[in-house]
Amino acid sequence: MNGQKIKVLMILPPNTKTTGGNWVTAQRVANGVEKKLVKVSTIEASQVNSLLLKQFDLVHCFHAYKSAFSLKQLLQEANTPWVISFTGTDVAMLMQDEGGAGFKRFLQQANSLIVFHQEAQQILIDQGLPLNKIQVIPQQAALNFKEIKLQPALLRSKWHIKREEILFIFAGGIRPVKGPLEAVDLLTEVRKHNSKIRLIMAGPVLDDSMAQQLKQKLSQLPWAQYVGEIPYAQMPELLAAADVVINTSLTEGMPNTILEAMSLGIPALARDIAGNRAIVVNGENGFLFKTNEEFINLANVLAEQKETRLRLGTEAKIQASQKSIDSEINTYFEVYQKALK
Repeated sequence: MNGQKIKVLMILPPNTKTTGGNWVTAQRVANGVEKKLVKVSTIEASQVNSLLLKQFDLVHCFHAYKSAFSLKQLLQEANTPWVISFTGTDVAMLMQDEGGAGFKRFLQQANSLIVFHQEAQQILIDQGLPLNKIQVIPQQAALNFKEIKLQPALLRSKWHIKREEILFIFAGGIRPVKGPLEAVDLLTEVRKHNSKIRLIMAGPVLDDSMAQQLKQKLSQLPWAQYVGEIPYAQMPELLAAADVVINTSLTEGMPNTILEAMSLGIPALARDIAGNRAIVVNGENGFLFKTNEEFINLANVLAEQKETRLRLGTEAKIQASQKSIDSEINTYFEVYQKALK
């Protein structure tokens, strides 16, 4: 744009938490593209109006349903190019035909449809969306995770975790799709075989009923605790204290927590779903589980075999170090430039 800064409006779902995946991804992308003649403003979908949209050169919506389709008429009338990032549950909503044919027609009007991995790309193609509009941009861990130097022993003492205890960490929003109750139940089974297991759960409350059930369940388990919403800047300290990070989500885009844990050399035990498969190679840099029995068996292996944890964690860190956040940001910038042509 002749040397002038591209003005980009990033739109997030209503009530987005600053520790949630959409916010983390948007901020990482914003911080990166702002080094490339881009000026970014971020707002929630509920605050958008037609006058605001016309003040920007480009709109970038995070979550195809909650941030883009919810603003269908405004986006169509604004005559401002717009791109959409599919961030997880929106891919599942597309597969379940929420929004119907109108949703798919709307998506075809976007200048670009961004997904985190090839399985998501194939889902969009199978739903009739044009390949030439779909861009795969894998997520990367933020630089503060790759460059930070931490002392795990000191961090574990902060959470009263003994040296010989095996700390599993669940980090994610407290809502049904993340499976927090299932995580507790499964580790309760594992702990019957290994009394050294501890569990810390962290994340914003996104479902009050589930949070109440979780707190009630944890009140009966002295080895497990919910520590609430941890500021994103402090997440490296929490993850670095872990022996294992667990993910029991029913659907994922590409979870930042696993990427960040890998950057710190912490192996993941994650449900075998598309977003997790894009990061975790089973038995190489972590473990994937399909059934409750598999979770219990693999968690036992991780709890009892320090050499396995170290092997998986070392490979995870090596793989994370080989991935470039610059490549991620460059691709987003290319998408923006293409949309403006």
